[in-house]
Amino acid sequence: MVDRIITLFESTEREFNTNGIGPLPDAISCSVTEETNSVYELEMVYPISGMNYSELTFRRLLYAKPNPYSNRQPFRIYALSKPLDGQVTINARHISYDLSDYTASPFSAISVVSAFTNLRNAVDVEDFPFEFWTDKETAVEMETTVPLSVRSILGGIEGSILDTYRGEYEFDGFTVKLWNHRGTDRGVSINYGKNLTSLKQDENCSDVYTAVRPYWYRESNSTDPDIPDENSGYVELHDKIIMVDQEADYVKILPLDLTNDLQEKPTEEELRAAAVEYIEEHDIGTPKVSLDVSFVNLSDADEYNDLALLEMVKLCDTVDVVFPKLGVNVSAKVNKTVYNVLSGRYDSIELGESKADLTRTISINNKTIKERVTKTDLEQAVSIATNLITGQSGGYVVLNPAEQPQELLILDTPTLETAVNVWRWNSGGLGFSSHGYTGPYTTAITSDGKIVADFILAGTMSANLIKGGVLQLGSRLNQNGALEVYDETNTLISSLDKNGLRMYGTDGFYLSVTPEDGFAGFDGRTSPPTKLFWVNEDEFHQKKSVVEEEITLFNKMRFIPIELRDSNNQVVNDGVALVSVAT
Repeated sequence: MVDRIITLFESTEREFNTNGIGPLPDAISCSVTEETNSVYELEMVYPISGMNYSELTFRRLLYAKPNPYSNRQPFRIYALSKPLDGQVTINARHISYDLSDYTASPFSAISVVSAFTNLRNAVDVEDFPFEFWTDKETAVEMETTVPLSVRSILGGIEGSILDTYRGEYEFDGFTVKLWNHRGTDRGVSINYGKNLTSLKQDENCSDVYTAVRPYWYRESNSTDPDIPDENSGYVELHDKIIMVDQEADYVKILPLDLTNDLQEKPTEEELRAAAVEYIEEHDIGTPKVSLDVSFVNLSDADEYNDLALLEMVKLCDTVDVVFPKLGVNVSAKVNKTVYNVLSGRYDSIELGESKADLTRTISINNKTIKERVTKTDLEQAVSIATNLITGQSGGYVVLNPAEQPQELLILDTPTLETAVNVWRWNSGGLGFSSHGYTGPYTTAITSDGKIVADFILAGTMSANLIKGGVLQLGSRLNQNGALEVYDETNTLISSLDKNGLRMYGTDGFYLSVTPEDGFAGFDGRTSPPTKLFWVNEDEFHQKKSVVEEEITLFNKMRFIPIELRDSNNQVVNDGVALVSVAT
């Protein structure tokens, strides 16, 4: 029997073993969207004439089924639309989003199990309703250094539990479960390009590699060039690459930096083993697939019989997708489900690569191109913005003028004359003033495409040109500041960070300007890299030198090439002459 009951509870409810405030039997529509390690929300349309409509208020809890198989779950109301045609839209988030409201003191852990135990102990609230569970046993160190929200520690920042230990979350009421593999393989298989011809399909082979070239490199910490640092240098396989696909009719090799994965300088065997593990973990030799399957009116489609089994899958389950032209069978996971609470079946599911997660999508190229954004700064800014926007009374919305209005105003008082904080939106743009209606508007988005702001904090920014006085990278609080330059083949040619400046040439040669190296050039093909030239105080040293024209010493003597010719102007001898420099 399909459980279509939606029940309303008080915001403080934790047991859900009664009828609460009462049922909501008149819902026009109700769906729950859940994505792997990401969104978990409910949206309902309800008539204003429906039972218990007047009880639908902010922060109260809707209790409903999220999919055909799980128990009913609580969702906290965070948005109520204005009535339109006698209907309102209610948006609610799973109760697990309440974890954003709790903070945890700094803590450290040596494994995923101790991470959850120590996280619970670090929450400075006695009546903390959540508990944690995992079937993983990964033993890796992690540490938080500042107070953070519990949800961000679960996933959302660099160094979080999800970032460190991986896995797939399941949020079951007040229990947070981190599975090694949440789903299972139910034997469902679909033929790509055959029984999906009329469905949205997206094949992505851009990250399919035929081989990897693993390497390990670490600079020497020794200040004496004659005393090598045993845990530094360059390690590469003698045969350079490891094949992923022996039968591919094209070549695509991934440069694989394993320096951060191997703390100690590896042997070739250890480097090869780490590379093989990476290949298996990331499955870089098979195409990534993303399929959106809608079940609305699908029962009349010819391909429905082949897809009927998809209605039996759960989030994180594995589905086989066959690529006949490529001759491969890809295992694609269910990464998103949209469940119709009223019909008791899915409206749609999405297979393949997750498009977002708690830690943001991390591409395979992060092994060579590292994101340089301080997640904690961004998280704090988002938290402040959320509190500002959701924590206010809303102000006063004014159409100006009242007849045939030309602009929309949001004021902190009812009238233009008394308002101090003003949002003003018209054909010229959107702006904020803390000095009344006449401005100045120090925060603005104008119609000519410009943004005016005192401070912009973003996770990622893409621009053709950045103008300014000072580009500040790194600080005492943010050691991740860096400038990297790549050529058209996505090869790193220059980097500037807290360690200094590096400029990379071809075949492993590079120029280094760092506190450790001073000004020096290296041959990175050797292990450790060979220092070719360097500056020591006021002296310039080099191993070899080739001078094409001449040398002048102390502005006194020149070394110049000469040729001796016979009467027929034939060169009979050549050499070097020392010539005094004229004064």
